[in-house]
Amino acid sequence: AAIVAILLLAMVFAWHVTVHLRHIRSDMALATALRLDCIKTTDSKRESRVTELRAITAEFRRLVVALKSFRKYIPGDIVGFLLESKLEAKLAVIHNTVTVMFLDIENFTDTVEAMSNTEVVVFYGDVMTALTNQIIRRKGTLDKYIGDCVMAFWNMPVAVKGH
Repeated sequence: AAIVAILLLAMVFAWHVTVHLRHIRSDMALATALRLDCIKTTDSKRESRVTELRAITAEFRRLVVALKSFRKYIPGDIVGFLLESKLEAKLAVIHNTVTVMFLDIENFTDTVEAMSNTEVVVFYGDVMTALTNQIIRRKGTLDKYIGDCVMAFWNMPVAVKGH
């Protein structure tokens, strides 16, 4: 009877570990597809009683939060390209025709001088969001914001058909 109880206990433990590992594997697949918003970073129902599984889950959740932040500052096309290609980012020279746009908002300083700090932040956010959406819509890669300027490029690292 003791052997049967031990075997049943081992089977329950193995099932528990397998369920949690499947959840982690599923979330990792979502992360590599950059579907980060589909991953719950707080889900008490998925907490394991096994210390190691809890630690792995917690570290993975921290990684997802970091990737979400990383994606805000590094062009999503580049992050996606690196994840899909399984390449490590490194300095290299690639000969390609690339279009670069450097856009400066005319009279930005004059426009915002009369605004409150909150109004400036809202105005700036609205303008940059609109510009970014247009760049992405046209298959561009947002490189950076520099004050009231935007830098973007097309045809790198992902080729743009008809460029």
